[in-house]
Order: sequence, then C-alpha cells, then structure tokens
Amino acid sequence: MERQERMRKNGFTIAIAGLAVAALSLIPPLTPKQGFPWLLILGSFVYLPGAFMVLVSSKGPDAKLIMGKLRFIRLGFIAIFALVVWQMFSR
Repeated sequence: MERQERMRKNGFTIAIAGLAVAALSLIPPLTPKQGFPWLLILGSFVYLPGAFMVLVSSKGPDAKLIMGKLRFIRLGFIAIFALVVWQMFSR
C-alpha cells in the first residue's frame, strides 16, 4: 500500500471516529440535561486531524472524489449539531 493511500485511509478512520464520538452526544445518559454537549466538541476535535490528513494526502485526479466523501462526514456533523441544539432548546 502506498504511503499516501495509507495516510488517507487512516485520516478517514479518524474522521469517522470523530463523527462517532459526536453521535454519542445524542444518547441522553451520556449528556447532562442542562449542560453543554462536550462530546460534540470533542468529536469535532477528533475529526479535524483526520480531515487534515485526508486533505494533505489527496492529490491528483481523485482529489474531488475524496473530498466529496469527506463532505458526507461533515454533513453528518451538521445533522448531529442540529439535533443536539434541538434537544437543548426543547428541554
């Protein structure tokens, strides 16, 4: 496996792990009722290095395809953020 490809796969793995950590903020026992959703912020901080690794390792003709896949992970973060804000204001 080529070094850039391995770095890209590891970056995607880290970014998806960040999305999974952010998704944990939707589970009521893990988040305080009136508190700030720290798991969402932590998931964002886990996502950033993975996205940076993908950005740095994507060169050439498939860069747009790779960044499109990363865009879906960002859309997941936006959806989770909207759900968490909805839950915070509905309490």
